[in-house]
Amino acid sequence: MPAGPRREIAALTLRAIAAEGLTSLRHGRMEADDELHLAWKVMKVDAQGKRELSEAQVEMLEQIEEVRGRIETRLSKGAEDCSTRVVAVMGFERGKPGSQPSDDSLDREAFEAPKASKKRRKKKS
Repeated sequence: MPAGPRREIAALTLRAIAAEGLTSLRHGRMEADDELHLAWKVMKVDAQGKRELSEAQVEMLEQIEEVRGRIETRLSKGAEDCSTRVVAVMGFERGKPGSQPSDDSLDREAFEAPKASKKRRKKKS
């Protein structure tokens, strides 16, 4: 794909993901989400590492589509516990010039919401 259209698609995608995330945060959805998972890493990669990461992302997207299929099957059978979730997978070359992975304190760990206890997850009758 030529650079111009690639840049346009990247810009639209990043804007959409940022808008969805900020809207969710603004409306209190993230702090209420017991399954919230936000993670990012900054790391040095060689050419083989870039290919390996890209392949891992494709595999993850395939797994996400498999899960989506199972969800759609359950919903078609009348499952009522439904919400809309944003799932994003990204990998791109860092734009911050001259920086090393250790330059950032926020890129080292993932954030996962604490898992709700089974007792808390049960619906009240």
